[in-house]
Amino acid sequence: MLTTTLRLALRGIRRTRADVLITFVGMAIGLTAALMMALLTRDVMTYSRDIPLHGRTYMVTGTVTTPGQAPAQMWMTPAPLAGLMAAGMPDVEAVTRFIGNPQIIRRGDIAFREVVIWADPTLFQVLPLPVVAGDPATALATTDGMVLTRSLARKLFSRDAPLDQTVDMGGQSFRVMAVVEDPPPRGALHEGGAFASGQNAKASLSATAGDTRMNPAGFNPVFTYFRLQAGASAAAADRALNELLARHRQADDAGQMRLRGVALNDIPLDPELSPRSRALMAMMLVITAMTLIVPCINFVALATARAGQRAMEIGIAKLSGARRRHLITQFLLETTLLVAVAMVVALSFTELALGPANRVLHTEMALELAAPDVIAIILGLVLAVGVLAGAYPAFVLSSYRPGAILRGTGGGGDRSSRIRQGLVVGQFMLLIALLSVTLVVHRQEVMLTHARLPYDPSNIVVLQGTCPAALRDRMAAADGVRGLACADRESLSPQGGASYKATLSDGSTVALGSVHADATFLSLFHIEPLAGRLFDPARAQEAGTSQPGNTVIVNETAAHTLGWGRAEEIVGQTLALSLYGYENRLEVVGVVPDFSFGDLEGKIPPLLFRVRGQENDAANDGLIYVKLKDSGAATLAAVDAAWRAVNPGVPVQRFFFDDHVAMLTLIIRIEAQIFILFSAVNVLMACAGIYGLSAFTAERRTKEIGVRKVYGASVADIVRLLLWQFAKPVLLAGVLVWIPTYWGLRQWLDSFATHVDVGPLSLLAPTALALAIAGLTVAGQSVRVAQSKPIRALRHE
Repeated sequence: MLTTTLRLALRGIRRTRADVLITFVGMAIGLTAALMMALLTRDVMTYSRDIPLHGRTYMVTGTVTTPGQAPAQMWMTPAPLAGLMAAGMPDVEAVTRFIGNPQIIRRGDIAFREVVIWADPTLFQVLPLPVVAGDPATALATTDGMVLTRSLARKLFSRDAPLDQTVDMGGQSFRVMAVVEDPPPRGALHEGGAFASGQNAKASLSATAGDTRMNPAGFNPVFTYFRLQAGASAAAADRALNELLARHRQADDAGQMRLRGVALNDIPLDPELSPRSRALMAMMLVITAMTLIVPCINFVALATARAGQRAMEIGIAKLSGARRRHLITQFLLETTLLVAVAMVVALSFTELALGPANRVLHTEMALELAAPDVIAIILGLVLAVGVLAGAYPAFVLSSYRPGAILRGTGGGGDRSSRIRQGLVVGQFMLLIALLSVTLVVHRQEVMLTHARLPYDPSNIVVLQGTCPAALRDRMAAADGVRGLACADRESLSPQGGASYKATLSDGSTVALGSVHADATFLSLFHIEPLAGRLFDPARAQEAGTSQPGNTVIVNETAAHTLGWGRAEEIVGQTLALSLYGYENRLEVVGVVPDFSFGDLEGKIPPLLFRVRGQENDAANDGLIYVKLKDSGAATLAAVDAAWRAVNPGVPVQRFFFDDHVAMLTLIIRIEAQIFILFSAVNVLMACAGIYGLSAFTAERRTKEIGVRKVYGASVADIVRLLLWQFAKPVLLAGVLVWIPTYWGLRQWLDSFATHVDVGPLSLLAPTALALAIAGLTVAGQSVRVAQSKPIRALRHE
């Protein structure tokens, strides 16, 4: 019986070749999108699959709320927290801290700049890496011990296990005591090239010995990870964390901190740590569902259109003894077979698209056909789409009564027509919504990447390293260099560096992030002051040749936060600001517009800019901003030569600042590209569905059109009649979808500190475009039918 049903299903597919072609192409595209989304979700949800016991391993994060400011999310937490957790939380099996920074590691004349992770001896107990040689825990317990990754060991020593060899880092000798495999390309340790003891004098962890204060306004930040005992509750661990915080927080601190543990697999989509990534995943899920629903709508719409033709087949089958369940099985098999063949094509499309998608999304998606979860995804999609698309013909057409069908009264024409009209309306609701979102996302991208940049990012190259006077002189004299400025690494941070605390007139305190840089830093980016002036290197206290001067520049938000209504009012005022317990009295000499080098989407925090002393530049690793006349190869070669003259053997690490700015808008640009791509795909699929329906409609109305022409209707009259038939559902779709689309766009835009408005044009223009798409798709078919001779139509009937 199953063989007979399968044979009938294949015969049914062959009889509707035009329908199959239109549906098949749409199905293949929709399944490709669904497969890509499933693989992306799989990739994100297995973020830490290489770490043993990752289900019990957590990162401690926090939220700091300071009066007058929005809550700030922290990936890093106070350094004393780990010791308090180990002593006061029995459910914690192991806890570790670490912090990374770039260092020059030398062996003789060979030198490499690598991120060195300074960590507790428990690092590889919480976040284990496969050991190549030695004992990593012993190495991290020794102040001069070092753990190398396999790749760095090969670069320095040309072998995998150079135990007991020595390397130099910042004038101190370190002994290689262990080698581990390279960390996974994602995860907590992915940047690490070497690991050293957190108790070394070079590590900031060493300064916290015996200090149990946890001050939200100015703590020593580190990454803190822990693993719970088997069966322990994560909620109970969060309560214990905040109890520790309450006991050890300074009583006079105005900031409020809340701590919690985030499971490793949850980090990429945590709503507080990565709200934009979560929004991106939700957006991709929605448009994937839309792309998969559209071909299903086309299939059902064409099935309703052909319902009358298949009614006779159903009546004869039932008179021949077929039961309804046999017909249901036959129709579901027809659809499922079509979807299965489309899935084969979709697998090929997916394999071709994975490379570009991974590069754009910075992911590691892979189509592992032997993996059980991938097999389950493929089979689940085939069955789900097969049932979804085949539900109407299976359960509705199979219910027709043979007697009514043979009398010509049981084809369900009116009901099929209503269903078909509803499906067309639904299809264009999805299309108009997608076009509206694409338009708004594109406008938001343009606003963020152009309108919100009060500085010039062009032709600036950024080098990483120390900035001694010798390097300044050589770099400034290099061909093609217009100017340079050295700054702390925190100049690229959205919140700036160390927070200065200011006390307002009402007794409340506010925190101001800081950027310490040369006097030429702001002028290098052509930033014009709103009031006052920029730093002047000709002034002794602003030249930075000794200790930092007592002048400061604030951004517009800082001026308002400190209680000054207009920028001009704060210029010349003296601010009493405390940093690490030391009070600074600083004169405000200028106010600059709000800008950020680290985040173009969030709210600009209050920042102050201060000239840093150059005597520490040779020791403190930072950033060197070099303004070039052009970005040609000769100019870059001159910059590299100046670097090598001062740092022989040390590789140059540089990047263009405008590339960095482009990375800041990566997610919004990905969203825009995805919407544009899927809008184009859905437009094509909608055109295919409308073309199929218009061809069928024209065929069914052949006699009507002939009669109208006999009674004097012109070709234009016939075309207008057919176009209006398809214009009505498009207009209805626009009216129905405007309000939910407007609400959804407002919710999405509210996640940005600065955003465009959703005006009427954002909804009316996509509706007009959808109407034009439907009209152009139907126009050719309508003109062809309208130009046919009426005698042929009447003779045909």
